[in-house]
Amino acid sequence: MPAFAPLRVPAYRRVWCAMTVSHLGTYLQLSAAPWLMHEMTRSPLMVALVTSALLLPRLLLTIPAGALSDVIDRRTIMLVAQAISAVATGSLAVVVAVGALSPTWLLGFTLLLGVGSAIDKPSFQTMVPDLVPGRLRAQAITLNAGAHHAARVVGPSLGGLLVALDVAEFAFAGNALSFLLVMAVLTTLPRDRETAGARRAAGTRSAVEGIRFVRSHPGLRRLLTITAFFTLTSASVQALLPSVAAEDLLLDARGFGVLYGIFGAGALLATVSRERMALLWGPHMVPVAMGIFGLAAMALGLADGSVVAGVAIALAGLAWVWTMTTLNATVQLSAPAWVRGRVVALYVLAVAMKPVGAFISGALAEMLGPGTAVTLMSATTVALALVATRVRLPVLGDADSQYLEPEMHEPPEPNAVADVAWPSVAIGGRAVPPLALGCMSMTHPGRSEEEARATLRRAYEAGVRLFDTADRYADGRNERLVADALEDVRDEVVIATKFGFVGKPGRDTRVVDGSPGHVRDACDASLRRLRTDRIDLWYLHRLDPMVPVEETVGAMAELVEAGKVARIGLSEVDVAALRRAEAVHPIAAVQNEFSLSTRGAESEMLPACRASGVAFVGYSPLGIGLLTGCYLAPEELPDGNRLARGPRMDEAHRAANLERVAALRRLADSCGMTPAQLALAWVLAQGAIALPGSARRRHLDENVWALRLRPDADVMHALEALFPEGAIAGARKPPPGLALTPG
Repeated sequence: MPAFAPLRVPAYRRVWCAMTVSHLGTYLQLSAAPWLMHEMTRSPLMVALVTSALLLPRLLLTIPAGALSDVIDRRTIMLVAQAISAVATGSLAVVVAVGALSPTWLLGFTLLLGVGSAIDKPSFQTMVPDLVPGRLRAQAITLNAGAHHAARVVGPSLGGLLVALDVAEFAFAGNALSFLLVMAVLTTLPRDRETAGARRAAGTRSAVEGIRFVRSHPGLRRLLTITAFFTLTSASVQALLPSVAAEDLLLDARGFGVLYGIFGAGALLATVSRERMALLWGPHMVPVAMGIFGLAAMALGLADGSVVAGVAIALAGLAWVWTMTTLNATVQLSAPAWVRGRVVALYVLAVAMKPVGAFISGALAEMLGPGTAVTLMSATTVALALVATRVRLPVLGDADSQYLEPEMHEPPEPNAVADVAWPSVAIGGRAVPPLALGCMSMTHPGRSEEEARATLRRAYEAGVRLFDTADRYADGRNERLVADALEDVRDEVVIATKFGFVGKPGRDTRVVDGSPGHVRDACDASLRRLRTDRIDLWYLHRLDPMVPVEETVGAMAELVEAGKVARIGLSEVDVAALRRAEAVHPIAAVQNEFSLSTRGAESEMLPACRASGVAFVGYSPLGIGLLTGCYLAPEELPDGNRLARGPRMDEAHRAANLERVAALRRLADSCGMTPAQLALAWVLAQGAIALPGSARRRHLDENVWALRLRPDADVMHALEALFPEGAIAGARKPPPGLALTPG
């Protein structure tokens, strides 16, 4: 079955087998410790506390542990964590063997075990899936959960038996030995110093970068919030199971162990069936599985016999693992390599809400009884499942199905662009960094002007010196915004604007006006809006089919002579039009659409620009958002985005295009970049100025960092092979827009 395919990889197989034994030891302890606490105190609250003590240290240690896992050899971190856990469980075995066990000792050593687990979790969850090829990562993550839950089948029953035989120390000693086994297997794995070095180069050491990353992804934020609430409301089942077994079902330690084992059997079944259920339920996988768990757990709380309780706990185990493995895998596969440990740490932290849920459950059980407490908490889980049906969550179909909006990990430093290896590009004799800022989307309906101004200032502080606007954008309001935000640094930047559009394709008879009269009027209007006496770079936005380009450029040249324009350029032209324009006046820049998804400029326009000393500016270098990997469907695109209206996201072309973007994501992940950064790097490598549009600082930060990350030749060759000309299916614009372009 596909769920077991990762076991064909030897390194993964060794680790998986060792971790299965380790989880078996853990469940020996997790069944023995709560029962011993029950026998010592007869308090459901104390039973819940010892259950939650294992997770409590994660509240403090998981985020820094996740940061360490992103920059340090993960194998070393795991070895240290396993050693701490072995000391904790071995010491507990000694205490039990000499008859000195007390609630204090039990809680104390369980907390120490929790420390080891908190340090271990981010490294384990990020390292082990990397032992298999990318296509098997989703299965590997699910199989890791399978190792965990397979141990539930035997571990609790065996732990309960050892307690019943009054030899509980063997449960703790067995757990200690299992940690030593994992340490032995880890020493057979190669250290990932080189990979850790690459992660350090791509990311930072800051523990909070995972938080910044998640904050920029609404779907991931919602997913982690659902995870936190689910672990809180579902904690009652495991925390109160000993009390339910003893007080409501009148079972002994052995019976409790069997009941816990039945939960594990359901969990094991979930491991091999999750993929099929995910295909069946699709985006509803998480809420449906949560709802099933909540209903099954309610049945457990209301059960008055061991048979009903057994059926309910088996179904609860099945649905609980369906939910948690889907949440876990989705989070892991949504994060790029450089920040994955910190993002996974936030998932682990969300799971650490279980102690809170266990404490609430224990308090309710003290007042109302364990069965009633489980029923009430599980009813809350059902309510949460209903809420989750109304919330759009990321969907896990396979290892490459997540295309969340990326954000880079660190704000750019002042003048960051000036210090990178990519060379500056000359525009009419003035050198500028090869990454510009497109400002069109800053004045789209609903956009924050305050955020737009902050983005413009951030861009300047980061070293961006070319800013692109047009008189058409928001009827001139975009020009005013750019001028206001950059007023005090006006002499240090190049503000490019465009003119020519007077109507809308498909609606108006005359869409572009390149007549000399309109040229003069448009120039004066832009000068007023930009509050300047000279336009730095002035483009003809589109060729007017009714006016020869020589006539339009001649009128623009008169304005250069008059001192109103410093340099002129053309937008969306072919080589023939460029040559005709150059015969009238020097052209400083050509701005055409150019990206991995639209490569038409390479064969003729780029060589022609190089030969004439004309700067080539590639707009939409991210394929209008397609190459960011953010969007799965047109309805997910921002309002006004023309990718949603174009053929590349229609039903005929979407699947093939997203499959190619998924491959881009894998390639970017392998070199510590986001898909957007890798796509920008390719444009820069062609000697072009990349002109991505960014209305928000988080997008700008990611784009600026692309200038620091230069892929090697092998990666660039892989990009060429992945995106040959015409690889992206569908025209780049709707038909009315194509009518105004050279192709």
